[in-house]
Order: sequence, then C-alpha cells, then structure tokens
Amino acid sequence: MIHLHNISKRFGEGPNAVNALKNIELVVPAGRIFGVIGASGAGKSTLIRCVNLLETPSSGEVIVNGQNLLSLSRRELNQARQQIGMIFQHFNLLSNRTVAENIALPLQLRQVDKASIQQRVLELVNLVGLDGREQAYPAQLSGGQKQRVAIARALATNPKVLLCDEATSALDPATTKQILALLGEINQRLGITILLITHEMQVVKQICSDVAIIDGGELVESGRVGDIFAQPKTEQAKRFIAATQNDDIPQALQAELKPGGAALAVRLTFSGVAKDTEQLHQLAQHYQVGVRFYQSDLDYVDGACFGHLICALTGENAAQLLLALDGVKVEELGRV
Repeated sequence: MIHLHNISKRFGEGPNAVNALKNIELVVPAGRIFGVIGASGAGKSTLIRCVNLLETPSSGEVIVNGQNLLSLSRRELNQARQQIGMIFQHFNLLSNRTVAENIALPLQLRQVDKASIQQRVLELVNLVGLDGREQAYPAQLSGGQKQRVAIARALATNPKVLLCDEATSALDPATTKQILALLGEINQRLGITILLITHEMQVVKQICSDVAIIDGGELVESGRVGDIFAQPKTEQAKRFIAATQNDDIPQALQAELKPGGAALAVRLTFSGVAKDTEQLHQLAQHYQVGVRFYQSDLDYVDGACFGHLICALTGENAAQLLLALDGVKVEELGRV
C-alpha cells in the first residue's frame, strides 16, 4: 500500500545543509495501522509529509496504491492525493466554517453535487460521533471534537490511506484514548490503511499492529509491535518501551522494607515470553507461597503480556517459585 524506497530529504545546501531523512526504506501493508515513533527532531514529521509529497524527497521513490507519486504530473498527483487523507496535531479547521462545512470542503473542491455532499457529511458526522453538532463552529468545540471533525474531513473523499501527524499530541489522556479507539474502529470498518506518527509508545501500544523507530533521520528498527516489545534490538526502542512502564517501588512497600523481614519483595517483568500471569498463581499454589501485591502495570500487546508486577512472597519455597517462573525477569527488592 505504501512503500518508501530509499527516501532521503535534505534541507538547504552546502555545509549548513540538514539531512532530515537518510535512505529510509519503509513498507506499510494494506489495512494495517502502522506507527512511526521518534523523539522531537528525529524526522518523523518530514517522513509522513513525504508520503503525500507535502515535502518532496531529495531522492528515492514514494509508492502509494501502486503509483510512484514522484513520477506523476501535477494533475495526476492531485488525483492520487484524493486517496490520501491527512489529520494534523492542531486540527487545521477553518474557524469561519461550521462542522458540516469543514467536512464538506474537500467535496466542494471536487465540485460534488450538493445532495451527495449533504448525504456524505451526515454519514461522517455519525461515524465520528458528532451528531447534533453539525452547525457548531470550531471555537465551540473541545479539542477531541475538533479532531473528530478533522478525521471526518480527511475521510470525505473515501481515501484508502489516512496519515496521522501527531494526531493526539494536543489532547488530554482520556481524549487521546477516545480518538485512538475511533481510529481503530475506522480501520476495522473501512479497511483503511493508517500511518500514524507519534513520540509516545503508549499510543503505539494501544492502536498499532506494526511500528518503526526513527532517530536522527534514520530508520533504526521496525517490526510487529509485539516483537518490538518482546525483543527490542536498539537503545531507542528500549527507551520508548521503558517510558510506557511504571516500575518505581511504591511508597507503601518502601515504608515496609526492613532487614530480616519474613517476606521477599520482588519486581517481576513480563516481556512477552510468558503468555500470561496464570503461572504465578499456579506456582504459588504448588509451592504454598503467599503473594501480596503492591503494584501492577501489566498490559497485553499482540496477545503477549508486558509490564511489571511488584509483590511480596511469603513461605519457605519463595526462591523455588521464582526459579520456576518461565520468561519472567526477577529483581529482588528487599525483605518485608
């Protein structure tokens, strides 16, 4: 669906030139939600803007829906862009147009008849959950509602690809979850391919099937999200994954730590090798070990369990239980 072949992008000339992208090779299969993650200045915004040629690469090929966009005439490129929707961090709505009018804009530019526009707008308002807000202006909307309008506008022409440029960065955590859930629903219902860039691994974990990590303009790692979480190969990947996990020792446990305590406090890290946490319960029963939980930060990605569990184990066989755990990293925190 999307193939960026050997893409490079340079800004400026001579000694002051900046190489924003360096020989990027990226394939996004049809129907997937593909995340590109990187720190500020890594080149991810430049990369996504190269997909619809808002930025023209200095070299390489941009192939979308089987077409090399760099080889198209201006007229052909405009037609190809109708199959590529895009939403932005700051919504980019027209303040003097209502919700319905903002959504209708791409269709009006294509000179679609009024009855078809009205029908399409109603469909999209329903799809993004804005029924009753058709005549509201952007100033009357919340951030999440504005992004819903932007999503509906991007879908107006029935694109096959949706580009999301930091689409949730301006939203609070609760609204971010809602917008990501909406994008997931759109992907499932419409079969649309979504390329999403972000600086938050939590966003990738919630919605993406695949992820690529970009750093310094280079693609340093890519693969299925579950595989990246289970076996990150680069420091950049490890850093982003660590940011999604809360492994600090809780204050309640710190207050109870003491030499010679009866229970052993441990941090258990699940990294996708263990299918679930059932084995902890089963082993506790087998070895007659009591388990007291202090903190859990577990999540499932691609069906595998990731995150941390902090608990205290009581009983003579606690050490044997820990040795029997399969695919779990064990750190002893002290005695309680």
